[in-house]
Amino acid sequence: MDFYQALSQYYDDVFPLKVEQKNFLRRFIDLEGIKSVLDVGCGTGSFCLEASEWGLTCLGLDLSREMIGIARRKSEERGSRAEFMQADMLDLSSVPGRFDGVLCLGNTLAHLTTEGQLKQALEQFGAKGNNLLIQLVNYDRVLAKKITELSEIRTADLVFRRYYRHLENGLIEFSMQLERGTEKTGGVNILAPLAKEGLERAFASTGWKAVSWWGSFSGEVWSPDSPATVVAATFGVE
Repeated sequence: MDFYQALSQYYDDVFPLKVEQKNFLRRFIDLEGIKSVLDVGCGTGSFCLEASEWGLTCLGLDLSREMIGIARRKSEERGSRAEFMQADMLDLSSVPGRFDGVLCLGNTLAHLTTEGQLKQALEQFGAKGNNLLIQLVNYDRVLAKKITELSEIRTADLVFRRYYRHLENGLIEFSMQLERGTEKTGGVNILAPLAKEGLERAFASTGWKAVSWWGSFSGEVWSPDSPATVVAATFGVE
């Protein structure tokens, strides 16, 4: 079984939409006057479903067929107006319309391993909206401290472990292991450790301008030691 197919079954337990995250996103949406959202890398759709309850129009995208299948089922069960479709962030041409805001959370952007892919995705985001919110692991911290293991996530039923191996070409081999009882499932991805400086360069070359940087969804100002990189940017603004 594909690792993400296996993970999709437990995704909501491993990565629940926490109150802190919901509050941060609600403040951002209210501040920018956002009424419609494109959620790129939506996973099982938890935020889109929440945003729909706030009265927003929300379309969630994910490359994983299994994740989108779960999101659609959840939407049907709740009678939600949120919609979901399988799509690649490098090509959003099949996505209808424009949106007030584009979200790319959950370290999704780090799966683009070349500068060209990063620019392509940011250009695609610009074609779909003028406000962007990105959340990543703080790779300035990961690189400076040569971090090789992230904190494990435990629920009542499973353990999720994550490891980094720093490659000579500057990329990171990201290994994941899901344990449930005696069952073990693993997977490996290659990630690009997107540091703040690299993101700023990519923004500048694609028409985006960063307006705020935070270190987590708690809302504190970003620093090299922050656990996360959360950045809001606007498109086509000098």
